[in-house]
Amino acid sequence: EFVVEQIRWHMERDPQTRVAVLYRTNAQSRLFEEACRRAGLPFRIVGGFSFYKRTEIRDVLAYVRLALNPWDDESLRRILNVPPRGIGKKTLEALEHLAHTAQLPLWDALQLALIERRLPERTLESARAFVQLIERLRASVQQGTIAETFRLAIHETGYAYALRERTHWATDPREAESRLQNLEELLSAAVEADERGETVREFVDRTALVSDADDYDPNAPITLMTMHSAKGLEFPIVFIVGLEEGLFPHARSSDDPEELEEERRLFYVAITRAERQLYLTYARTRRRQGEPTSTTPSRFLRELPPDLLEDLSATTKRSADTGPTYHSIAQIEPFFRERDRTISLGRSRAAAQDVPRERREEASVPVRPRFPIGARVRHPRYGVGQVISREETDAFVTLTVAFPGAGKRKFVEGIAPLELVS
Repeated sequence: EFVVEQIRWHMERDPQTRVAVLYRTNAQSRLFEEACRRAGLPFRIVGGFSFYKRTEIRDVLAYVRLALNPWDDESLRRILNVPPRGIGKKTLEALEHLAHTAQLPLWDALQLALIERRLPERTLESARAFVQLIERLRASVQQGTIAETFRLAIHETGYAYALRERTHWATDPREAESRLQNLEELLSAAVEADERGETVREFVDRTALVSDADDYDPNAPITLMTMHSAKGLEFPIVFIVGLEEGLFPHARSSDDPEELEEERRLFYVAITRAERQLYLTYARTRRRQGEPTSTTPSRFLRELPPDLLEDLSATTKRSADTGPTYHSIAQIEPFFRERDRTISLGRSRAAAQDVPRERREEASVPVRPRFPIGARVRHPRYGVGQVISREETDAFVTLTVAFPGAGKRKFVEGIAPLELVS
C-alpha cells in the first residue's frame, strides 16, 4: 500500500509521470496488481502475463472451478491430463465423441465410460483416480476453507510435485521455480480471501473478473516488471520492492559467491533504472506457503551510501515477537556489521592458522585501489570520464567520476560497470 500511495502522490502532481515497480520474481507482481486495481491506477506488465493469466494459476483455478461445477467442460478439458496422468489426446477425443452421441456433458461422459469400461484398462485406472481427486476437491469446497481447497488443488493433483521434480512438461529449473513461486503466491491470495470472509466461489469469480479486465495498455503510466526485464529501460521514478534476504539476494545465492555477485550486479541494474527518484522497500512480514513470517532486510541496503538516502518508513514498532525494526540505513548498519564481523572473524581465524607469518605480514601492505583518483574510466552509457574522488567506508567505496558530456556521477566500486582506460 505504501508503494501505491507514493505513486498516487506523484501522479496527482504530474499526471504525465512514468513509474516503474521492479521486483526479483514474477510472483511478487500479484500484490501490486491488486493494489493498483483497488486504487484505480492503470498499469501494464512488461515481460510476462498478469498474475491470474499465468498458465499454472489458470490450471489450478480450473481444478477448483471443476470442483464447483463438474459440468464445466472447458475446465475439464484443460486439466484432464495436467499434469500428465495417462489420459491423452485420444482418450479425450473418445470422451468428446461419447458426450456428443449421448448428448451428455463431458463429466457425465467420463463417468459413463468408467461404468461401462469403455477405455483401455490403464486409462481406466487413471480416469478413476482423477474422478476421485475431483470428488475430494468438491468435498473441500463444501466443508473446507479456500486455502485448504487450493492446497489440495496444488499438491494432491501432483502439480507441485511435477514442477519440483521437473517431470514431463516442466524440465527447465528456473521456469519450474518461478511457477512454484506463483503457486505459493496463489495460496497466499487464498489465505487473504479466507481472512476477508469470502467463499471459494466468490474468490474464483473475482479472479475471473480480474483476468477479463486485464487488457494490455501500452500507454499505462505504471509499469510492473522483474529486474531482468528492466535492463535497458529507464523511468523518472522507480520502486525496487522485496529487498529481503532470501528474496533479493535470492536464497540460492547465499552459498555461492558467483551467484551472489550476479545478484549484486542485478541490483545495480535495478537502481540505475531511475532517472530522478528511487524508492527501496522491504516487507516486515511476508507469507510463505500462506503463513506470515518475519523478514530480514537485504544485505544490499548497507552497500548504498547513507547520505544519499532519505528514510520514509513509518515510526510504528514491531511487536516483540517479530524482532527489531530498521527505520533507516543507520539502524540497519549495526545489524549487518555485527553479522559480517562474526562471519569474517571465523574465516580469518581459520585461514590464519594455515598462513605463514611472512604472508600474513604481506597481506597488511596497502593494496593500490583499482580506480584511484585521477584514473580514466569508461562507462557503457556515459563514455570516458575521470575519477575525481573516492569515499571509503567499511562497507563500500563510492567513486565520483566526471564525464565531459554527463557531468559528475557517483558509483559504488565493484558494482558499477566501469573499466580502466589506459
